[in-house]
Amino acid sequence: MFLPICGWLYDVPSYTGLMISDILSSLDSEIRLLNQARALLIGTISNGVSRGGSTYQTVNGPRKKRVLSPEARERIAAAQRKRWARLKRGAK
Repeated sequence: MFLPICGWLYDVPSYTGLMISDILSSLDSEIRLLNQARALLIGTISNGVSRGGSTYQTVNGPRKKRVLSPEARERIAAAQRKRWARLKRGAK
């Protein structure tokens, strides 16, 4: 006799009395519950997650955006201008 993988069918004493529509409705209800559980899990992961934004969700809450000092910004800008100048010289 074929034994199905689903655990809830093991309790059924006889497979002959079980209607296919009953099996399908049971499967549909389990699928619905699994989809709800999946949606809840995805919701807990994606709450506060911003793709490309300034914060994202961590275990302790959203991480704050890092702030650069004006001096650091100027150093970065100067280094980028230097790279652009080197590229411009090489293009000629």
